[in-house]
Amino acid sequence: MKGYPRRFLPSLVATFAALAVSGLLLVPTALDVRFGLDVAWRLPGEHRLWVAGLHSAMALLICGFAGALWSVHMRVGWRSRRHLPSGLATVGLLAGTVLTALGVLYFGDEAWLVSASAGHTLLGVVSVICGAVHWTVAGFERARRARRSYRRPRGEPSAARSGTAAGWRDDRPPAAFARPSGPP
Repeated sequence: MKGYPRRFLPSLVATFAALAVSGLLLVPTALDVRFGLDVAWRLPGEHRLWVAGLHSAMALLICGFAGALWSVHMRVGWRSRRHLPSGLATVGLLAGTVLTALGVLYFGDEAWLVSASAGHTLLGVVSVICGAVHWTVAGFERARRARRSYRRPRGEPSAARSGTAAGWRDDRPPAAFARPSGPP
């Protein structure tokens, strides 16, 4: 990505992956505790605390990355009108996930807490899918632009000019114009 340090994109992807994995590890516990569903497996108590802390830390980092993306990446993308549907969906889902996270943390009423937990889980899963689609679509666009802008190195024949009916290649002179080989 232009305008960012070289390690920005790998750091963003690693943080997003850690956020998604930690969130998925917390889903069975949320299903058991918040919704009263019996699940076959959930994190033990001491691991759950560490995973929840990791999830919160990665969420704060993602919010920081979103602020960094806002300054260049989003403004350039919106101005050029490229990838608007997936970009807007990703930003909207991120905002919804942040708002529902506040509800999960601070709602005191049980009904509101269950609603916020359900919304946060659903928005989290959909935002992972939408972010992956946005990144994939942008990757395909980058590859298409790279193929379109490729220029043949000088002297390399193109596929259309590799041979003629006379049997000689365009990048070599015909025998009538070649220097004689041998003694004069």
